[in-house]
Amino acid sequence: MTTSIEPHLMLSGALLARVEALEARVAELEAAARRAYIPASKSVEHGTPLGLFAELSAELGPFDLDVAASDALHLCEAYFTKELDGLEMPWFGRCWCNPPYGRGIRSWLRKALSELAAGRARRVVFLIPAATSTKWWHRLVIPNAASVRLLEGRLTFVGAASCAPFASAVVVFDQPEES
Repeated sequence: MTTSIEPHLMLSGALLARVEALEARVAELEAAARRAYIPASKSVEHGTPLGLFAELSAELGPFDLDVAASDALHLCEAYFTKELDGLEMPWFGRCWCNPPYGRGIRSWLRKALSELAAGRARRVVFLIPAATSTKWWHRLVIPNAASVRLLEGRLTFVGAASCAPFASAVVVFDQPEES
């Protein structure tokens, strides 16, 4: 009886080795997908569609400060540029943030939460990729956002020839209520 079991055990060993190899490959692919959650784009800077900003400003603003702007494209009278780094400056009032897209988004989200907790900002509204499978989405957006809107379709950003290669979301953070 042991001889009839041994080929089965050898086959199980071969199958086990194949399963382990496949699991390792899946782990590699998942890690690669986490690193590349936003499809390739020529720039990390995406100009806010003006119609969308007008709608959000009417509903959630008016906005006092554009924290991630440029001299050529800023949506509020008060704004920070790449040179006058919004991550280093104090924020105030109701803030608009369409940050540079990519790995740096989590820094902008953390800064917003810090400014709200310190009482300097009253509200921060973000236009960001709807990267719902990322750690920053689950650790920073979901537990802290007052509201999240997944936008239908794909936006065409100011200056872009065609629509973005990713879905977008509007995320609203409000100052924490006092207990």
